Amino acid sequence: PIPAVIVLDPLESSVGLTVEVQGEYWLAGELVSIGLAWADQAQVLIETGQLVPIDQVNADGDGNFVTKITIPSAHEWENGGQAVIVAYSADHQRMFIAGLTLVPPTPTPELPPPSEEGVLPDPMEEATAG
Repeated sequence: PIPAVIVLDPLESSVGLTVEVQGEYWLAGELVSIGLAWADQAQVLIETGQLVPIDQVNADGDGNFVTKITIPSAHEWENGGQAVIVAYSADHQRMFIAGLTLVPPTPTPELPPPSEEGVLPDPMEEATAG
């Protein structure tokens, strides 16, 4: 059989944003768990059964699914780094790991208040004016 796969869109995200997870070649009607882990910890979490699913979805009659997950604000995800989305069957016989780059949320830039004339003074003119 063709191995089960998932495709992520986008491949880069941050806390509070959604990532679409598309699955193909799973068993028809199969319950697929979706987990999120740091790339360097995923294998251990999977092997020890400590990978906590953040979503579960049933594959359709053709073994396909589409779901959207939101990156939670836990496990220091907001600091950014290389994470993985892990999709796996209940018996762990089918599994696929896809890389996801987490970036720190972009702070909203604070614009300086406009000057009264609407034009910022030229520092070169001020330096030569004295």
